[in-house]
Amino acid sequence: TAFTFTPSVLKTRVVTHSIQRAHSRSIIQEGEAKELERKIVREGEEKGKESIASHTGILPEEFVCVKSTVLGMRIDGYDVPHLRGFSGEVVEFRLALTFLQERVRASLAKSLLSSTMKLQGIGGEASCLEKICKNAFFPDALFVDVGEMRTRFFLSSHGGIVSSCEFK
Repeated sequence: TAFTFTPSVLKTRVVTHSIQRAHSRSIIQEGEAKELERKIVREGEEKGKESIASHTGILPEEFVCVKSTVLGMRIDGYDVPHLRGFSGEVVEFRLALTFLQERVRASLAKSLLSSTMKLQGIGGEASCLEKICKNAFFPDALFVDVGEMRTRFFLSSHGGIVSSCEFK
């Protein structure tokens, strides 16, 4: 079973976050790569929550990240396919983060526990568009969703969502 929610319930943010490495000249090994990714995703989630809070007026701690996708990574400004094997000072990730209010997530979890359904995923517009971009003829496109009292824009490049915004 897969659940999709409207943007009024499921919030997606594209966040760019970077950190400085302590030992910029050393080659990144597997363990450091995993730790850097964990740290950047964790700090990126906090940025995403703050962004949602500023737009909704709901406290950041009311949201939980239900999906995070690394859209791209750079070291010292250069795109890299992965961190392991590279060196550099500044590691930057572009992340697609999907948030759900904790109360909605708890209600969903309670419903699933009392049923025989198995959850395959939670998604919204951005995750659906990302699949379209990767599997269709739209590797670079601008998607516009007009409705629900808001207009949303999603910009895709090289088969992935790179930016999104909305206005009333």
